[in-house]
Amino acid sequence: MVVDQGRDYAIRVLQRLGLEVEAIPEGSSKTADIRAAHSGDHYLIECKQKHHDLDEEKRTLEKIVKGEVVLHSETQDGKNSIAKRIYEAAKQIESSADDEETFRYIWIEVTGLDKDLRWQQVVHTFYGATYATTYQDNTLFTAFYVAKSAAFRHPSIDGLLLIDRSGLCLLLNEFSPRYERIKLTALCRQIGAGVLDPRVHIREGYAIALDGDADRSSEKSIEAALTAQMGTKVGLIPMTQYSATSFLPNKLRHGKGREE
Repeated sequence: MVVDQGRDYAIRVLQRLGLEVEAIPEGSSKTADIRAAHSGDHYLIECKQKHHDLDEEKRTLEKIVKGEVVLHSETQDGKNSIAKRIYEAAKQIESSADDEETFRYIWIEVTGLDKDLRWQQVVHTFYGATYATTYQDNTLFTAFYVAKSAAFRHPSIDGLLLIDRSGLCLLLNEFSPRYERIKLTALCRQIGAGVLDPRVHIREGYAIALDGDADRSSEKSIEAALTAQMGTKVGLIPMTQYSATSFLPNKLRHGKGREE
């Protein structure tokens, strides 16, 4: 099963990080997939995959071999399958938690030709984030919590462990009651530069968090609130991202066979 394969992969990665890991047997009710311990800290982890559609990927590969460029798009507005998966995972973890001290993470693995796009979709959905720009100097920055945020909706979840086959990232949930403790854990320190903390990005000037009760269903309302907050006119970047996949012969990738 895909779920079991994803859980087994998560267990192997966590063990390589030094965690003691135990798979939770399936029962009559839905629970988290994994219990883990590391340097005195305890974790509950539910595994979800944002995997590719095999039939769709087969059709994509056929088009690429023919020389076509294939476009991919994903909505970033919080109304997508990722939000649903996080909701389901949060319920499963909450049904497994016996105390308030255990850390609660959702493990999400992204795969497929457009995994970079899917990765961004997870980040934007968790934080209700999009890109924005100032009209005065065209500065591009991330705006957190301008759309429905899974992190805000599920404060019982401490973060997401987001992984593809090339790297692991930990997305912290600042709304969690364990937020300050998370940052002190050996696991968080071990992931190091792979930790995404909105408060750090805001403090360093790379991002802003939308404050107040602005109507997050209205782009104009969001822009007006950000403009008032920043003291300069702000515009949002559309919340749908695209990527393109094409086939490039090996001899061209190595700079051979090109016509002058």
